[in-house]
Amino acid sequence: MEAQTIAPHIEEIFDESIAQERKVATLYRLFAKIFSEEADFWACLAEEEEEHAVIIHSAKEHLFSEGLFPLQALDPDLDNIRKINTGLDRLTQHCTEVPPTLKEALLQALELEMTSTEYYYSFAMNLPFKTPALELLRSLTGENRYHVSKIMQVIRKIWR
Repeated sequence: MEAQTIAPHIEEIFDESIAQERKVATLYRLFAKIFSEEADFWACLAEEEEEHAVIIHSAKEHLFSEGLFPLQALDPDLDNIRKINTGLDRLTQHCTEVPPTLKEALLQALELEMTSTEYYYSFAMNLPFKTPALELLRSLTGENRYHVSKIMQVIRKIWR
């Protein structure tokens, strides 16, 4: 298969998507510091978000150039990704200045997991063919669902 070069717009989508995963990880690490009783939970989520960033970077560097990465798995709206990333920066700064309650942090995390770029991976899950890239994306989608499940478990625990 012939190697593809990445168009500047596509490269920016990859880069902003990677940045988004890292920004979510930064927020989760902040929550780990704020909520010491739930530190392991938040630290685990942060580590997994960092792993997502590495996977997207790897997809950009290796799979896309070989024509094996389905661009449908990424949010095509670069402005939207940037808007989310700017919002993550603001949220992290705000939470640094005014720590949220655990309930607020959990609800924010749930919203992030359901609306961030990770959501777009689920699009790729419904494509009717298999490639190494799709299998990678399918594993990320499974992790995203797992994150939502873990967050919901903690929410249920504290709302009893």
